[in-house]
Amino acid sequence: MFFSAAFPVVSECGRTSAILRKYSICLQHSHAIAVERRWIRQQEVVSQEEEEEEEEEEEEEEEEEEEEEEEGEEEEEEED
Repeated sequence: MFFSAAFPVVSECGRTSAILRKYSICLQHSHAIAVERRWIRQQEVVSQEEEEEEEEEEEEEEEEEEEEEEEGEEEEEEED
């Protein structure tokens, strides 16, 4: 009689254990997705910063070229 009464409890514990395993797997999956999204956002920020730096460098180069051209024009005017 003890075994027959205990069987439903064992069965219920098995179901609870299976549910907890599935829940644990879902949590791990959710965490992995969150980590991946965070990594993607960080990569986007890094790429935006790199683009901004490249644009700043291009602007500086253009300014330097313009200054050199102006200096060259001033030298030509002085020679005349």
